[in-house]
Amino acid sequence: MWRIKSKTRVTAMAMYDILGCEGKQIIVGWKSGKIDVRDAQNGDVLFKMKLNDFVCGITCNDYRGIGVLDLVVITADGEIRGYTTPSVNLLNLHNVADEEMNSLLSQKQKLLLELKHYENNIKFNKEIQANNDSQLAQSVPDNVGVIPSNTRLQIGISTSYDSNDMNIDITVSTNNATTIRAVLIFADQLFKEETLIAHLTKDASRILIPLKTLKDNAQDIHIKAFVGYPTSVQFHVFELTRQLPKFAMYTIPQSLTGSPKSISYINGLAAKHTLGDSYVEFRITERLKRICIWINQNFLLPSDIEYMTSSDTDATELKLNLISLRTGKNVCLHFNNDGKTRFYTEDIGLAGDLIQSLVQFLNVENMNKLKVEKLHIPAQNSGQLQQQQQNSGQQQNNQAHAQFRHKILAKCIYGRPLCLWTILRDGSEQLIAHFMNENLTSVACFPVVYEEIKELFSKLQGLQETEKQINSEIIDNVNQIKSHLIRAEDARYYNGDDVIKYHNEMMNTNEDLVKNYKIRLVNTNEVQLALKRIHSILYSASKLRVGTFAASIISKFKDALKTNNIEAVVKIIELGEM
Repeated sequence: MWRIKSKTRVTAMAMYDILGCEGKQIIVGWKSGKIDVRDAQNGDVLFKMKLNDFVCGITCNDYRGIGVLDLVVITADGEIRGYTTPSVNLLNLHNVADEEMNSLLSQKQKLLLELKHYENNIKFNKEIQANNDSQLAQSVPDNVGVIPSNTRLQIGISTSYDSNDMNIDITVSTNNATTIRAVLIFADQLFKEETLIAHLTKDASRILIPLKTLKDNAQDIHIKAFVGYPTSVQFHVFELTRQLPKFAMYTIPQSLTGSPKSISYINGLAAKHTLGDSYVEFRITERLKRICIWINQNFLLPSDIEYMTSSDTDATELKLNLISLRTGKNVCLHFNNDGKTRFYTEDIGLAGDLIQSLVQFLNVENMNKLKVEKLHIPAQNSGQLQQQQQNSGQQQNNQAHAQFRHKILAKCIYGRPLCLWTILRDGSEQLIAHFMNENLTSVACFPVVYEEIKELFSKLQGLQETEKQINSEIIDNVNQIKSHLIRAEDARYYNGDDVIKYHNEMMNTNEDLVKNYKIRLVNTNEVQLALKRIHSILYSASKLRVGTFAASIISKFKDALKTNNIEAVVKIIELGEM
């Protein structure tokens, strides 16, 4: 069956399932006392063990007297061992253990090789520092892969705006004479193959990689760079991670320096194109300082925007004019001190994403309507105060007023209240609490989207009428085929000359039927595309509201679609209600 080279000889052999794998293995006993468990098909050793003396015999017998065969091994010194078939497949456990062991050994080899490279790198760097010779690094053997110990990989992410080049630029560079051979960039759903590889044809210490994202999502970009010298065979791999902001594809079209800019300076930057008539407007009660923080965290601007006390004390608005690196169209974010906020953009999906990002940053729960309530606490008159002062004393009166104010404040603070204490001339106090629920107005105006919805509904009606007509033609074709088939069968019995005629007519009708099926398939695909676009628009429109109002808008859209009420759909998008 197979051949092996060994200094000892086989003394016993038997067939038994000692591994519990539902198949018998060959049990081989050797003069040296070794026992091998081999595969009966190819002779591979599956398991082995060692006894104290050479094996005299191996047999299968019911030595326990329970009706089950056991494996009995006898050695020359009189030792008898018995083995039974296990209930667990030991072969699978053995394979898993071998795989884990091989994996650990492979990792060990990689770590030892990496450790050797680090030791060589430290050794040559110490020699360079001791001899103070910069030319020593060039004389290092190519297979060593040594680079200076102070080598650092520098990553820069910026935007470039030009008539022919509108991208996100990722700059990878080193801080010394080392070169970059290749760069690997991994990001989830950013590339078609999930990984971008930039391989340089010539050695350079700096590489610029242009990117364009398809969707507005915050992503972590994992960068691996191979760094070495032009003659190196082995390279050091630097791994870094950078975060790409959610709205990185929108930037200021003007060239700015890296220093932070004030709100007044940003307001003075003109838009690249005139603003359109598409916008969404709502109100938020937030300071411009926090708005600047949100902008800096979610946009990739040439410089940050900061609320500077020296120049922005009189600033009543923040007007940020941006441009899309995908379409080249304007996007304007306009914030007022009184809470009025307006986003100018033709993309209703972008408007919804901007609102969702902003309200998530500001912890706003619902947004559709504005509710303001006032609570007026009547003040005590001066006579009552004087009487209380005479009875209890000035100190007790102050403590009572403090407790009273704390109780009122504890009852009034809810949501986002604005509390104002006014000290009147007669010594009385008045508490005015404005309760601001997390409900904000939102009004949308997207004429292009409204026209597109009307066109899609009109197209759907035409496609539905076409589908009805095609279905009726298909039914007629099926009935004609049945009629031709019956006539052909009748002609086969009575007049054989007309059989071919009816079969030809049936084939022609069948061709018409196939054509109608193809037309209906194309019509169905167009219906699905139109419905998909309508659902996409309605989903983007629901993101213009927040919380329970967004969920209620979806149900309102469904009610309007059941009756094909286009005007109601447009009104829901515009005002959030029918």
